[in-house]
Amino acid sequence: MIRAVLFDLMGTLLVRNHTSDADPSANFYRVMCDAGLTLSEQEFWAVLRDTPPLAASGPTTPFEDRIIRVCATAGLSITSSLAAQLASAVCGCSNRVVGLDLEAVSAVTAARRFGPVGLVTNYDHPPNIHYLLDRERLRDYFSVVVISGEIGVWKPDPGILRAALDYLSVHPEEAVYVGDSDVDIQAANAAGMHSILIRRQGGPSDPLLDPYAEESQARPTSVIEKLSELHEALQGLSPG
Repeated sequence: MIRAVLFDLMGTLLVRNHTSDADPSANFYRVMCDAGLTLSEQEFWAVLRDTPPLAASGPTTPFEDRIIRVCATAGLSITSSLAAQLASAVCGCSNRVVGLDLEAVSAVTAARRFGPVGLVTNYDHPPNIHYLLDRERLRDYFSVVVISGEIGVWKPDPGILRAALDYLSVHPEEAVYVGDSDVDIQAANAAGMHSILIRRQGGPSDPLLDPYAEESQARPTSVIEKLSELHEALQGLSPG
């Protein structure tokens, strides 16, 4: 019996607007080059992958801290103030090309029939998540919001999902995580939850997806192609 549904955000509820010509991944690289980084684009993404986010202390967000460490790896020293400006510029481009999936509100509303609904997202720059939740008027749909950059735990570590389940007082086997990426399914499986992968036609819709990321290998409980199929998938996991 399903008693709670948790959602990923980027690529799951918020998706890329393919009518936009902007490229957040390319913009990320351009912003870093403008700051003085001298790496090829492929080298940049490789360094970024090898520089995982860490819990940050003080006013610096994990994303800002990560930018500082990426620059340091390439021999470029930048201030925390500049890192904050760069983080804002990168997020600003992403925000312009991302929007709410047309089926997101109805899917989340339908999921609430099974119990409380939560949001669990891997994001290094929490202020931007709060901005997007307010911009898209999503906040009130969720009983709990867990952001990796606020608790210092990142998927596929199942601890980030367990934090949400503990808050909701729901056992893992009674919960579902809905996501669009390999790390979403890995985290859910490791937490002992059911997992639903949304695999849209046309490929991933996360605007900040690593262009050199490997294809998904984790096995979800169920696969859907669009959010309107979610209610039926949840019913299949909660018979009677």
